[in-house]
Amino acid sequence: MHLIYVGELEGRAMTYAQEEPGVLTRVLRLAETLVMLAAIAEEQVAWCRRHGWCEDELALDFDWARGWVVWSVDEQFPGLLSPRFHDLLERVDDRLAMMSGEVNAAKWTPSGLATDPDWVDVRCLARQALAEITGLVRIPSPEEWESRYPYEWMAAAKSWGMKGAALQDLTMALPYLPAEVIDQLARLVCLAVRREHRCEDVRYAVLARAIGGVRLRPLLAGPADDPIEIFRLRARYLLWLLDHPDLPKPKKSQWMAWLKDQGKY
Repeated sequence: MHLIYVGELEGRAMTYAQEEPGVLTRVLRLAETLVMLAAIAEEQVAWCRRHGWCEDELALDFDWARGWVVWSVDEQFPGLLSPRFHDLLERVDDRLAMMSGEVNAAKWTPSGLATDPDWVDVRCLARQALAEITGLVRIPSPEEWESRYPYEWMAAAKSWGMKGAALQDLTMALPYLPAEVIDQLARLVCLAVRREHRCEDVRYAVLARAIGGVRLRPLLAGPADDPIEIFRLRARYLLWLLDHPDLPKPKKSQWMAWLKDQGKY
């Protein structure tokens, strides 16, 4: 059975839409990640295959959107996102955190998406979270995303420019962010270390340096010994950056030079 959530802009949502149209675009972006967490396994796998994602990027995408959208919306429009919605997002995040790590790799396979009991909880929580915001935005089913919003979806799903800009904004705003948001960003950096693609690596490195070693070093200890070489190298590069705060701003050439020093390039 396919998921179809229906709601229209009304009441206070219309007021926010008139005052600041971008706020609802951001809420829709977060809703988009929840739709894919709530979808049945076949829809999740099909989505990942179409866009060249690994299955664990469903969690990475949610973590990124949650950290950016919730903070920015709450900052501009306190109260728009309900306490229950915040609680449900926290519960989704906690459940996904319990499913992370090499020991849980099987959960992030097509078979795991279809059969692992933890996914029953994730889908249930994601559906409840979507129900909380159907009065703010209309939430299409997974099949509707690309047909109803082809240009917006292409920009969000196939281009990392939007994410790169958001990572830059979050890095600049870091001194003003609450501790819980910074903790989420630290986890996001560690998730990025173990992703397959390499888009926006430099932005993550800049963000990691801004977050600092107190939060990140304990989280990077595991990835630094990962059996998969590229994950291990990324984590060790970030630890090296944290150990050398006097170095210039991270850029691709710095990463390549570091790899060469490790005999890997």
